[in-house]
Amino acid sequence: MKAHFYVEAANLKDIEAALGETKDKAKAVLKAAINNAAKQIDKQMINETKKTYRYQRGQSGSVANTVEELKRANTLKKAKVKDLSAAVVVKGATSELLGFRVSPTLYVPGGGYPEWYKASVRRGESMKRVALRPGAAGDKYKAFIVRYKSGHYALAQRVPGKRMKSNPHKEAIKSLLSISAPKAEEIAYRDGIEDDVHDILQRSIQEQMRRLTGGGS
Repeated sequence: MKAHFYVEAANLKDIEAALGETKDKAKAVLKAAINNAAKQIDKQMINETKKTYRYQRGQSGSVANTVEELKRANTLKKAKVKDLSAAVVVKGATSELLGFRVSPTLYVPGGGYPEWYKASVRRGESMKRVALRPGAAGDKYKAFIVRYKSGHYALAQRVPGKRMKSNPHKEAIKSLLSISAPKAEEIAYRDGIEDDVHDILQRSIQEQMRRLTGGGS
């Protein structure tokens, strides 16, 4: 999955008039301002997403999505003088549920699992039992933590009616998924950042103009 969040050109003529400079100089100011604003928005998007969702810091190989991987999902497409727009590009597959708040985080080789595993993805939400059909599935399709041959851990369930290729006598296993970084950041951007983008860009433009005219560091 991929999502783009754009920071685009403001009124170039207003900057020219304020600076008393050529259009090329004004474009350079605007380019720097847009890129600076995009960096701020990128950082805010990650922080807002961490405040909205219960991402965990997992040990190496223990979970599919950690706070560190959330940061790596983002890249900046910088503005240029010939293209006065920047974008925060967010890429990432659907995240695994074990990368969020799960209790207990206990892997039991060979069975003997806890009575229930509970999970919560968004902050403020209560922990809920993870089962295929809560209240109807019984014990057979409760979640459990599995360690794959690769060493990767996941919160998983059996798949009704589907057999393992390696052992047809057993039902197949699927890792439980939640929300992708692009979708999580889209929600965090819409709810906590989008209304402030114009003000962030305007402050960045003013800062760049002060730098050019010797009014700032």
